[in-house]
Amino acid sequence: MGSANNFLFINDFHEVLLESIYTVRVREAMCANPVKVTPEDTMATAKNVMKENGVSGLPVVSKQRLAGILSLYDILNCYDNGSLEDKVRNYMSKDVIILEEEMPISFAINYFNKYKFRRFPVINKNKELTGIITARDLTTTMLNNISMQLQKYDKLNMRLGDPDDIKPGAELFRQFIVHKFDFENAGKVTSEIKKIL
Repeated sequence: MGSANNFLFINDFHEVLLESIYTVRVREAMCANPVKVTPEDTMATAKNVMKENGVSGLPVVSKQRLAGILSLYDILNCYDNGSLEDKVRNYMSKDVIILEEEMPISFAINYFNKYKFRRFPVINKNKELTGIITARDLTTTMLNNISMQLQKYDKLNMRLGDPDDIKPGAELFRQFIVHKFDFENAGKVTSEIKKIL
């Protein structure tokens, strides 16, 4: 493989990474229908749910709405200060930072860097809990998406051949799909067209 092809691969990877960050949605990475508890459950129930499901945190839900979040730290705090028969509402964190399922994954990346939490609850447009996202979910989704995108680029590069073999004045065809009011992708398309020209 010549140096020109290596250079194209680096550009392709950069493009794929940016495309993934801005086009993949939180709902694509989240764990849908996570295990949860209610504010009226006991801390013993919450401890058992965590243990049985191998998780270190739980969303607390009342009538499909997020009421708070409970962590392993809250369970330990309960051991130290109370009884496992106490209600979850007495130990849960009520000020919860959430993500919306239609947000680009770039928001999740920013939240994990900014807040240093291990998980974020995900809500829909009706403010109902629809999932939970962890850093592991985020990483796995991004790596899978990037891998799929790079495979597409490899196939495209194989069809086009060596860029040095393309003669001046040759016609190239590239298709872009942008939906109405999708200004973010429209800007990317404009950049791509400028690169081609």
